[in-house]
Amino acid sequence: MTEDLRVLSSGLEALLKGFADAETISDDDVLEISGKHARTVIKTLRYLKRHAILMEHEMAIHRQHENSQIMGKEMEAAANAFIRDVVQDPEGRVVTVDFGRRQ
Repeated sequence: MTEDLRVLSSGLEALLKGFADAETISDDDVLEISGKHARTVIKTLRYLKRHAILMEHEMAIHRQHENSQIMGKEMEAAANAFIRDVVQDPEGRVVTVDFGRRQ
């Protein structure tokens, strides 16, 4: 995922560099962009959006996996506690099975 972050950040950095001159213009100045450059910006933004969506899906999968591991541990602990309560005799007696070997 680290490489994915670099692709996303480097793509955004390239867009920022393309508009670097716009940071210094006044509010009344007009910024013109050719149709070719506008399509390039739109294409880049679509690509970066798709990349971000895929990263969000990947992160959601990792979170679901972590949550399922936590839930599994909690369920195991609850089941063990239940079994312990059911198996232990409150009077402390130990029950053994005699299969007829003793005489």
